[in-house]
Order: sequence, then C-alpha cells, then structure tokens
Amino acid sequence: MKDRPVVIGLDVGSSAIKIIAAETDGEAILFRERREYGVYRGEAPEPVSIYCDMAAEILGEVLAGFRVKAVGVTTQMYSIL
Repeated sequence: MKDRPVVIGLDVGSSAIKIIAAETDGEAILFRERREYGVYRGEAPEPVSIYCDMAAEILGEVLAGFRVKAVGVTTQMYSIL
C-alpha cells in the first residue's frame, strides 16, 4: 500500500476540516472529516491550533500508508494559511 501514489485534498472550513486521498486515476481511497462547531460559534479559545492538530492527526494517517504526489488546499472565504 505504501507504494501507491495518491493526491491529497485538504479543505479547512469554518466548522470542519476534510481530507481526501485519491489515487492518481481519481479513485477516492480515504476520506476523513473532523467537526468542531465551537470554532464556528467563536467558543473555542484557539481555533487555529485546533485545526492544525486535526490536520496533523489525519495527515499522519495518510502519510503512514501512501506515497503523496500532490496536495491541494482550500479554505473558507478570505482565509490565509
């Protein structure tokens, strides 16, 4: 499995982070999503660190199992990564 090349899509939104890994032919092989509604409502003390921690956890799983060829990132409106 480690030799399988994949591309990663990472979507950092206002209420969730979603990550998909797909083979280079387009077949999705992994999808993970984490939701933190407190961030969206302004209740979380450090929303940026929450998303960084979630992304690191999910990406760690992907990197352990596949050879990543490319990563695409989207964010909520007017965000800076």
